[in-house]
Amino acid sequence: MDHIVFRTTFVLLVLLLTTSVLNANIFQTKDWSWGSDNERFLYAATVNSDNQTFGQYCYLDSKVCVYLLNTGIVCREGDVGAYSTN
Repeated sequence: MDHIVFRTTFVLLVLLLTTSVLNANIFQTKDWSWGSDNERFLYAATVNSDNQTFGQYCYLDSKVCVYLLNTGIVCREGDVGAYSTN
């Protein structure tokens, strides 16, 4: 599992675990999970068989929604448009 896929999967896992710890309402079908904590946020997310992730997380107080999309594309040093956060 490359660095980008691992990081995105980790973020999704943390969000889902945080949701369950907060006593959230969690629903799941074969491919999707969604829920809320009835006070702070709503979310819907899915991970396909290639570990690619898509999700939407909406924060009720700020009325801001964030989309998470991981297609498994990896940027390497020297790629056009690639940058380092170090």
